[in-house]
Amino acid sequence: MKSVRRILMTTDPVGGVWTYSLELARHLRERGYEIVLASMGGKVSGHQQKELETLSNVRFYEEPYRLEWMDDPWDDVDAAGEWLLELAATTKPDCVHLNGYVHASLPWSVPVVVAAHSCVCSWWRAVHGESAPARYDTYRERVQTGLLFADRVVAPTRAMLEMLRDFWKIDDGKASVVWNGRSLPEPHASAKEATIFSAGRVWDAAKNIPLLNRVAAGLDVEIAVAGETCAPDGPDGPDGPDGLAAELENLRLLGPVGEVEMRERLASSMIYASPARYEPFGLSVLEAALSGCALVLSDLPGFRELWGDAALYVPHDNLSGWREAFSRLLNDGGYCAELGARARSRAQRYAPGRMADGYDDLYTAALARASLSS
Repeated sequence: MKSVRRILMTTDPVGGVWTYSLELARHLRERGYEIVLASMGGKVSGHQQKELETLSNVRFYEEPYRLEWMDDPWDDVDAAGEWLLELAATTKPDCVHLNGYVHASLPWSVPVVVAAHSCVCSWWRAVHGESAPARYDTYRERVQTGLLFADRVVAPTRAMLEMLRDFWKIDDGKASVVWNGRSLPEPHASAKEATIFSAGRVWDAAKNIPLLNRVAAGLDVEIAVAGETCAPDGPDGPDGPDGLAAELENLRLLGPVGEVEMRERLASSMIYASPARYEPFGLSVLEAALSGCALVLSDLPGFRELWGDAALYVPHDNLSGWREAFSRLLNDGGYCAELGARARSRAQRYAPGRMADGYDDLYTAALARASLSS
């Protein structure tokens, strides 16, 4: 049987999919893979370009097509599909790895693996407590079609896979879970500071950053947040940076930060907080755990699955509960250090090599299945 050695992988520079894609590509290199990385959704930043330059097994292509979860994206999504097929014809991959759903229905000549990082319908229910409105009916139709055409569907947690099953028809025989993985350089041996840190797309209601702003009003320590304050659909309106800064006046908003600054922040912070309403995995939580931060997380099934007794859990809307959790850790340095050590130990199971092995198996299984049916 032919071995898989070249993967056409989609990505975007907007959120955690970028970090996931580069981490996976880096560790697939050790297994002999070449990655054709096709990025959509916006231009990569300077520090993202520098990250790419460290990967000798990646050929990078970029077009600013709107992503399927953005507002009214379908002309761009269709144009992106034509572009991806042209890339496949030119680069001749053995397998396609999509970090989205819709393009799985394209007439590919090789197996397709779909990685399910999130979806609009499950996001909407988590954030708004109701079904996504009718304007997402095209999204529903096209995502479902993509999932039916995919050869394999993979989620980063069992909780995310169950959320997918709530909204979509998925063949159990082709669905599986592969934990995401992350590696960081060993942090410098330095004392943790009595600070609280968080990271994520500030504009994304699922990240629930305004909760931290309300909590910060009753604390004597700083809460710093790294991440974009402006949605990729445009800088104007109430989601623009000026409006958010005014609403989140109790937080220190750092904006987007590069990998080096992110590591430094995590290394020096005692506590990492994620009050998310919706989080299919949470790579920044994993980075915090690897840095020895004590974790205070929303009480979500995915977080409990991943972190067990290595974190404190608080409902995302329990303001007093978040203040109490922070105060407990800030007033008891020994317990805070113990919880951070637990998180760091637990984080070892989410090694990027293990993630790469999981995807190696998926690619090989998809190719074997395609060979049997041909």
